[in-house]
Amino acid sequence: MLAAVTLSSALTGCMLPTAPAPVSSNLLVDYYRSGGFTNFDDHLTVEIDGAVRLTRHKQSYVDVLTPEQLQQLQHALVDVDFSALKRAYRPDQQGADLIEYRISYAGYTVRVMDTAIPDSLQSLLDLLNDTIEQIQ
Repeated sequence: MLAAVTLSSALTGCMLPTAPAPVSSNLLVDYYRSGGFTNFDDHLTVEIDGAVRLTRHKQSYVDVLTPEQLQQLQHALVDVDFSALKRAYRPDQQGADLIEYRISYAGYTVRVMDTAIPDSLQSLLDLLNDTIEQIQ
């Protein structure tokens, strides 16, 4: 059963935080998804043991990935060569309904927006987004 907890501090609009989140020695991946037509405001963290926290529009959910889900995520993260990626990918044309993503993993942080997502990140983004949908 997932627990929902109202956060006492208000989240800031659709803008992704610019300061890095506090780094836990147990953190596997830190993921933000913001904006779009549906006004995403999601922050997902996954610990190395599979513990998951999702914050979405002032609500917080906790869960644990199955061993299979955790292994799939670990493989997807390793498959992306973060050292070869630019720190940011922006579309040629801005749009009001574009979604912005930020992934922090193994000391690297990459920001991307819809229509400018490198092919090497697409599978990982899909997996992280699926994880969010399974948690809430």
